[in-house]
Amino acid sequence: MDLYHQFIDPTKVSNSLTCNFIDPQIENLILSKGTLLQIFQVISVNETNDNGNKSLVATKAKRLKLIVEYRLDGLILDLHKIKTVDSPTLDNIIVCFKTAKVSLLRWDHLNFKIDTVSLHFYEPYFQKLMLDSLDDSTIFKVDPNGYCACLVYKDLFCFLPFKQGDEEDDQEENEEDLYAEESNRKKRKTNNGKSDGKSEGEIEDRNEEINNNKTNNSHNELKQLFDPSFILTASKLDPSIKNIINIEFLNSYHEPILAILFQEELTWTGTLPIKKDTTRLLVLSLDLKNASSTVIIDVKNLPYDLDKILPLPDHFNGGCLLVGSNEIIHVNPMGSTSGIGINSFYKDCSKFKNLKDQSSLNLKLENCFVSYLGDMDKFLIINNSDDDDSQSPFYVLKFNLNAGSMSNFLQIEQLPSHANTQDLVLTRPICINKFNEDDHLFFVGCDGGDSMLISWDYKNTEDSANGQIQELENEGNGNGESEDVTNNLEDEDEDAYLYSDDESKPSNKLKTQSIDDKQKNSNGKKSLKKSIQNLVFTKQDHLINCGPITSFTMAKISTEKKFFGLINPNLNEECIIASSCYDKSSKISILQPSLKPIVKSSLKFSNVNRIWTIRKDSKSNKSDYLVTTNFDNYKTEIFSINDNYKNVYTVDFNVNEITILMKNITKNNKILQITTTSIKVYDNKFHILVSLKFDNEIIYGYNLDNFVMITLQNGDVEIFEFIEHDLAKLSKDIKILEEDFNKDKRKKQKKAQIETKKQELKSTARYELLKLELPSILSDIIITTGCIINSTLLNNVKIAGVKKDLNGIEKNNTTLDEKVPLFFLVTVDNRIIIFQKNHDEKIFQLSEIEKLNELINIEQMFSNPDLIPDPKIKQILVCDLGDQYDAEEYLTILTVGGEIIIYKIFNAFSEKKLIKINDLSNLLLTGAPDNAYPNGTKIERKLIYLENLNGFKSIMITGLRTFIIIKTSKSLPKIFRFTKLNSVSIASFNNLSASNGLIYIDDNKNARVVEIDSSKEDYTNNLPIRQLPIGETIKTVTYHVTSNTFIVSIVKKIPYNCVDEDGNKVGGSNDLQPPANSYKGYIKLISPMNWSVIDQIELEDNEVALNIKSAFLDISKNHQNPLKKEFLIIGCGIYRMEDLAANGSFKLFDIISIIPEPGKPETNHKFKEIFQDQTKGAVTTICDISGRFLTAQGQKIIIRDLQDDNTVLPVAFYDCSVYVSESKSFEDLLLLGDSMKSVWLLGFDAEPYRMIMLGKDNCKLDVSCADFIIYDKQLYILVADHDNILHLLQYDPEHPGSQLGQKLLRKAIFKLNSKTTCIKRLLKFEEFNQFNKDNKFQCLGSNADGSFFKIVPISESTYRRFYVLQQQIIDKEFHIAGLNPRLNRFDNLPSNLNGCLNANSSSVINGISSRPILEFDLIKKFLNFNEDRRRMISGKVGKNSYSDIYRDFIEIEHSLDYTS
Repeated sequence: MDLYHQFIDPTKVSNSLTCNFIDPQIENLILSKGTLLQIFQVISVNETNDNGNKSLVATKAKRLKLIVEYRLDGLILDLHKIKTVDSPTLDNIIVCFKTAKVSLLRWDHLNFKIDTVSLHFYEPYFQKLMLDSLDDSTIFKVDPNGYCACLVYKDLFCFLPFKQGDEEDDQEENEEDLYAEESNRKKRKTNNGKSDGKSEGEIEDRNEEINNNKTNNSHNELKQLFDPSFILTASKLDPSIKNIINIEFLNSYHEPILAILFQEELTWTGTLPIKKDTTRLLVLSLDLKNASSTVIIDVKNLPYDLDKILPLPDHFNGGCLLVGSNEIIHVNPMGSTSGIGINSFYKDCSKFKNLKDQSSLNLKLENCFVSYLGDMDKFLIINNSDDDDSQSPFYVLKFNLNAGSMSNFLQIEQLPSHANTQDLVLTRPICINKFNEDDHLFFVGCDGGDSMLISWDYKNTEDSANGQIQELENEGNGNGESEDVTNNLEDEDEDAYLYSDDESKPSNKLKTQSIDDKQKNSNGKKSLKKSIQNLVFTKQDHLINCGPITSFTMAKISTEKKFFGLINPNLNEECIIASSCYDKSSKISILQPSLKPIVKSSLKFSNVNRIWTIRKDSKSNKSDYLVTTNFDNYKTEIFSINDNYKNVYTVDFNVNEITILMKNITKNNKILQITTTSIKVYDNKFHILVSLKFDNEIIYGYNLDNFVMITLQNGDVEIFEFIEHDLAKLSKDIKILEEDFNKDKRKKQKKAQIETKKQELKSTARYELLKLELPSILSDIIITTGCIINSTLLNNVKIAGVKKDLNGIEKNNTTLDEKVPLFFLVTVDNRIIIFQKNHDEKIFQLSEIEKLNELINIEQMFSNPDLIPDPKIKQILVCDLGDQYDAEEYLTILTVGGEIIIYKIFNAFSEKKLIKINDLSNLLLTGAPDNAYPNGTKIERKLIYLENLNGFKSIMITGLRTFIIIKTSKSLPKIFRFTKLNSVSIASFNNLSASNGLIYIDDNKNARVVEIDSSKEDYTNNLPIRQLPIGETIKTVTYHVTSNTFIVSIVKKIPYNCVDEDGNKVGGSNDLQPPANSYKGYIKLISPMNWSVIDQIELEDNEVALNIKSAFLDISKNHQNPLKKEFLIIGCGIYRMEDLAANGSFKLFDIISIIPEPGKPETNHKFKEIFQDQTKGAVTTICDISGRFLTAQGQKIIIRDLQDDNTVLPVAFYDCSVYVSESKSFEDLLLLGDSMKSVWLLGFDAEPYRMIMLGKDNCKLDVSCADFIIYDKQLYILVADHDNILHLLQYDPEHPGSQLGQKLLRKAIFKLNSKTTCIKRLLKFEEFNQFNKDNKFQCLGSNADGSFFKIVPISESTYRRFYVLQQQIIDKEFHIAGLNPRLNRFDNLPSNLNGCLNANSSSVINGISSRPILEFDLIKKFLNFNEDRRRMISGKVGKNSYSDIYRDFIEIEHSLDYTS
């Protein structure tokens, strides 16, 4: 009875796509990260950068902005875009999933979500034609002209034809008419005085027009987007096709043209002397109606190492590039070939003749990427080789465009160092997408490092211009001959128009002429700069990547006990320390359980309940005063921050009262104080200016600009506007009247006017709190709380009965993008109502917000006496959330039970709506209704808005656990723990000691002034992540508890010296060729003080530390009370060629304390060698057991004991049939996992020394990692195999099916969508049973895609409740892309499990009734439902189970809280 919870989302980009998905004129970047689908948009921002001369320079930059993200129930294999007949202006996304599922997705503007148009399920048809199960080797491609999609698995081709319009010209005319109408609308608005820029309203109008076009289609027409799919074997396309390598659809054709790269006869490097050039390229013209094809190009005898087809852009008039490890070959539309050999190996690998020799480049393209740069004739090559770190990783492949259908290579050039490519570390790029060519932007998704948004341009220098002139003169046919491009027009092929992409263009002359014009524009500076030597690349933005994770450990990185006399707020928090990425991008990722601020100073108070900071000058951001209030003593005090917190006393300020709110009135440079009985306004020296007293007690106050809102104890609300009258102008008017009085004969009339003005001057105070008139409907409504914001929320709201002008446009004094003050009020029956200052009795409400619906509309409010007064909303905030690059409006609701619900405000064409994002953003659960979580409200929860927290507009949440809501431009709002301490009050703080920070007080009345360092931490995932660059591939990371240091095993590439055991050269090696790469290991000791390397062990050449374990070993022979000491055990392997046996060694080290170097306190530890020994066979795994340590060397397991003289003695051994890949221990129990026969459970006995087989798994598994789970005195084993499946086994000798324990019982299986790389056993924290002394364990696991998960054992009652919820959600709820969560986890299992599973049900294994592992992320969707639906589903779980379900959620959410 276990539960799977993925608490860190995948970070490794697997696919990317640029398209107009949401708006026809704005490009979106669509990313897939395993099962995570993200939609981004590129925005322009202003930045200030240091130019090196101690001055800041303002620059324009591009940033990625996340629109929305979805966690899908399936692994995404590929993404493509397509325009359908019912959506000619917007792109649809067609997504291919692992199990041969294809979904067509489009954007739903009305509901701000992805809409699934269709789902195509091909798995049953493929399985009928195959013997084995589907894997992720499927190839999925879409024709660029929108004719069809093709899904290829092995030799099966599945085609999905798309419906085409009756006449393409009609579609183009309709599209042109739509844009023409939009252009005219813009011109009309510009003539009315508006700017030419694109406003929000214009986007809404355009989207509404597009939506109307969609909705005009009938339901039957929507179904006609596709023709029936059909499946063909490769032999039906052409009898010679087999062993398919890659396929691609080619551009520039009027029918679907499919290029297929395959091998007629398989070969490899060892058989090259016998078989060479076995690869073949076929280009087929597809006839989708008749399910047939015609060969139009056939290229044989191609090099065997070709593995990619790159279709050329339209202006190349067809053709493609073939990319291999040692060469790049161009195939033009006529089937002619030419290529470039890029290293010295190409001559040995192929006899292909048409290769130009550029072997001096020494490029190796195994893990590289080639993409069109977007500059007519240039392709970008990103080289991933680390052979020479001084070389630029960027190369440019240039073409010679002959102004006809023919085009061929010119050369490959490496970009110079001044191109800034050294700063662009792109490790193993797997996808590249360029944006609009005018933007000069492209995105690179990387498998082994951060993904980047990069811009490119040409340097504007005089030298570059001269260089370009010479380049244009010499740019000819590849031999350097001078050639005029315009002369090529005469030699154009007469049949070139056949391959044109537009029937309206009978030949390529028009297209080529446009290219030629761009190249011949020699009068402009821009054309003179277009030299490869002047290309400059700039990193605009990046997305962090934590994958692949090879190893992780738990560690305490904040061990300082006190800061400034107070306890460290993050003391001994256990963080996840993981090795991330590889090669130059390698880094250590630190996943922190809470946000760790930097403590700048501290204060101690005797009794304080709330605090505020005040500025003397509202125009300044510096905090000058600290104001505190004490509810017990009815006292308020003011302290001067800049005067060492000295008390400030003034005559007008009454200290003997409770303050509810203290803020600056920014517009008037005044200070506002709201007490329980009055509202007061002071100047910056606390001299009172105006005061209002109230008979009823004030219980809540809010302020924005010069508006003040208060709610009273009797349920009334009052809103005031602070006004500062200009009395000098009134006096001047009186003086003018008096001068006119002396000149005018009508003195009686003038005298009366003068007296009236004087009386007005006497009666008018300079400062006034003007009470605003509220809508009359509020007189009978009880108000509990509210807020104020400047917003455009009501600018587009449609009201019945509103007057309109002659054009039918509503009369409104405000423009669509003009922000006006809006007042939000919460009623006692949980409605949220909105109105403006000049409301004219028009008041609005958020429809059914009391039910917390997923989608909220804004509607006109009417009285509803049927609603029952039951206040559940404690506080709301409508405010901007974001960073310095982008901020958006959100509604944040704090419930009485401590829950946080966040709504995003979005444009739905001509109106605005709100959508709940708790599920989209995977927000942390902070509370529960019906008093199900009393600790959540043990200390009062309050929402406190911080307008500038080191650049973030964020919300702090006080309580027993302090939380912070942070949104970056690359994420949705996230809720993080803020330190491990509680808080009772929080305020912003900004002075010289703490810039744009905050001050908060805990329940011990201790105050801390802190900052957050956003430059070193990333807040885009579910935990704060900090990354430390290492620069070399990390094999293992380990934590040494005694010294509080980290040990990291890294590997570096070195040239491999191919010698045998005696040191002689191995026969067949060629010294004239560049050597192969081998690896050399280093062991580094890192101090967490400043994360620097303080010591290092250098291993031998070809020797790598495969495993490092920090273990406490016995150092005395007193078995009754043994002494233990922590040692470092290192298992090594020697990398050699396959003809030589693998050897290894194990090493024993101690980490000793030394005197640190002067000025370097972190250098207080170093390595000390204790023992080492050579072994026959690599040491593949290490673990400790009963004060001794185990090494797996080759096919033998040996347990060794440390002796008094620091020697090591083997005491027990066990022979295995294959090498062991995993070993874990629990007390005297030993778990072993190998590469073929799954796991074994052994027992170790020290008297006498022996290992006893207790039980084993009968299934054949290739074990990746494993560990124990102990729960309720039952022993379970969690195993992850290389087929991405989790197995839960149990050792139960008393069960009749276990054969007295010899057979491990398989209790459950669970499919993952990524490879699990490491599993560790941790203690399980029980939120509602914290004093239980029985240790319960859970397992923490890491995946190759950068995600983390935990397997949590749960009780029987919790399992039953969650199981019912999961079944309801799977069966009743809509799932994105039409995917089935049940099939994602339990279907399409590999064939090696057939003997372990019952044929009828995956939940019955080996004839034993078993229960599946539940998926927490799926069950958590329950929290996003509205309240009525939650209570209805919980009623199916059981009577009065609503509170129990919430307690179960909180228990799982906080199962790792023992670390804090």
